[in-house]
Amino acid sequence: MKIVNLDLNNTKQLNKLMPLYFNYESELTKLKIEEIFDQEKPKENELYFIDYFSRGINTLLLIDEDDILGFISYNIDSDDVPGYANGYKGFGHIAEIYIDNIYRNKGYAKKLVQSVELIFEKSKINDMYLVDINQNENLWKSLNYINTGIIEPEENGIIFTKKLKISK
Repeated sequence: MKIVNLDLNNTKQLNKLMPLYFNYESELTKLKIEEIFDQEKPKENELYFIDYFSRGINTLLLIDEDDILGFISYNIDSDDVPGYANGYKGFGHIAEIYIDNIYRNKGYAKKLVQSVELIFEKSKINDMYLVDINQNENLWKSLNYINTGIIEPEENGIIFTKKLKISK
């Protein structure tokens, strides 16, 4: 099992990630994949997918042998690459996290989140936030994120924050 950076030039990686991402979108929207992505326009779907993952965020993949089990996307909230909520400029931001259904409840989401936290800590980022639109409150609380009680209106999710321990 390893965690690697998404390489947008790696066609094999992209081809394995795309169906996982489509499942993520389907779960998120409660729609069938065919209702979101036109199956008769695979090139347009692929271009959307590549554009989506090259919008200034970073993505880590959890890989076991040749399978992608999940992914996490993150960025530092800035004017150039804004996060999903106002008032968090300079914070580390978890944009999305997804673990394939058959690999859930095995601690993999925690591994991905902790990897991102370590990246932010090394970058001297003191604070993190995310907008929980998937009702994963138990996960976030288990990782010491604080429920702010604030609903982000566009994403319609609760904002969670966390202070990071910066090593000197």
